[in-house]
Amino acid sequence: MRYRDLGTTGLSVSVLGFGASTLGNVFGKVGASSGERAVRHSVDRGINLFDVSPYYGIT
Repeated sequence: MRYRDLGTTGLSVSVLGFGASTLGNVFGKVGASSGERAVRHSVDRGINLFDVSPYYGIT
């Protein structure tokens, strides 16, 4: 995974992010075990940027 500095915060974030609003059942029911597997899979592959905004995709 590649990382980039997040401004001047001293944090380094993955160039790929995980859009996690679906884990809050925004677009439909997501089981806890499915959500946990998805997050663990992402972290295991180096993703450390998680976007949890519930507002994407709502019309």
